[in-house]
Amino acid sequence: MQDTHVSFRAPEEVVSALSQRARIAGCTVSEYLRNIVSESVGPPEAPKGLHARAAEGDAVALTELAGAYYAKALNGDMPPEIALATATVYSRFAGMHGGRSELINHMFLTEQWAMALDARGLEELANLYQSEAVAIADLMASEGDEEVGSMLVAAAERLGPDVLRTARSIVEIANEGAV
Repeated sequence: MQDTHVSFRAPEEVVSALSQRARIAGCTVSEYLRNIVSESVGPPEAPKGLHARAAEGDAVALTELAGAYYAKALNGDMPPEIALATATVYSRFAGMHGGRSELINHMFLTEQWAMALDARGLEELANLYQSEAVAIADLMASEGDEEVGSMLVAAAERLGPDVLRTARSIVEIANEGAV
């Protein structure tokens, strides 16, 4: 609602130019000035939405989106394969921008996605995702995370040699890129 009146003094030539521009724009001088000021100053900064924050790399927002899609998979609000794939993408970005908890969340969701793929008979693809989770755990353990190291040892006993071999290759590639 426009309930506050603002006025200012201006030279006659400025007022004349404003009147001419307003006429060309098909509005009053007041409307013309209001549009210019609104575009220049803008409304007060509104809180950013979840997707906007996620797009800027906000790890908390990315994690919330990953969790929301995981919930959609569990609740049947969306085909589980699509929901888990989407959750995994968001969690991967959260892991890139966040810390330990985001990486652990990503490992969990990646494992869930791998199990869904395996259940659909896509063993090779499932192994690739399992390898990603194992590689992340290996990297975290090598940086001193003993809890993740213990989880890795326990998981290694149930994983096939292909998963472990691929995970080792991913770790080697990651270490080559480390500065």
